[in-house]
Amino acid sequence: MESILSAIITNIDHDSVEFRNICSHLALQIEGQQFDRDLNAAHQCLKTIVKKLIQSLANLPSDAHVVACASLRQILQNLPDI
Repeated sequence: MESILSAIITNIDHDSVEFRNICSHLALQIEGQQFDRDLNAAHQCLKTIVKKLIQSLANLPSDAHVVACASLRQILQNLPDI
């Protein structure tokens, strides 16, 4: 189980770093076109992370993944469209 979780974390690590970098860049800006582009990029990156988590959890052999996937799908559904 630990190796599966390690693989999941590795799978989303790049996207998480990208998301953090986008958020850091957003924090340094004032509103404008670049801010809007970065906000959209952050939104897309967050959606990608959640989708990858759902895909990774679907491969777990336990029933716990069903609850986790349902929760992640709800998060994905609640993300506002930009």
